[in-house]
Amino acid sequence: MATVKLKLGFFLMKNPSPEEAGVLALFLQDLLNKHIERELPEVREEIKRYLAVTEAELSSIGPERPTAVHIRYFLTDVSMRFHRLAEAAMEGNYQGPEMDFFKAPNTRLRAEVHETNGKFAEHMRVSGQKRKVSTEGPHMDADGESTDENEVQQLHVTKKDMVAWVYEVRASSSPFVELTS
Repeated sequence: MATVKLKLGFFLMKNPSPEEAGVLALFLQDLLNKHIERELPEVREEIKRYLAVTEAELSSIGPERPTAVHIRYFLTDVSMRFHRLAEAAMEGNYQGPEMDFFKAPNTRLRAEVHETNGKFAEHMRVSGQKRKVSTEGPHMDADGESTDENEVQQLHVTKKDMVAWVYEVRASSSPFVELTS
């Protein structure tokens, strides 16, 4: 047998014996099969979840509308449902076919308007006047600050000052107005 001396850059490769051939491939194939068996149920469940989500999205879109007539019918149906919903909200009728919509908070239009009007009326009753007529000046604390919450927004005037202001406003708007005290 001839001996060859290897120089830098060369390497020796030995073919496996017939007994060793394919052992690593069989081991890797067995490992892959076990991994697939272990992971396949999870993959199936994930596919089922994605399929259910996609089917739900597709069903929420509704059937396909291939022609203009189908699209027009669909849009007419949507607009009529919206009209019924708006009408029920305006009438305060929260029962009936639109009942599911009104289960969500802040969807009862008439009740919201009624509550907001009540809050507005209370605010106007308490602090709606621009000028507060009093027989004496505003109530002050020891620091000279007003004790009333609405003092900043309301002007406190005496009855005499108010009559003078009304006279000014009336006199400037019409030359024929004469006020008596």
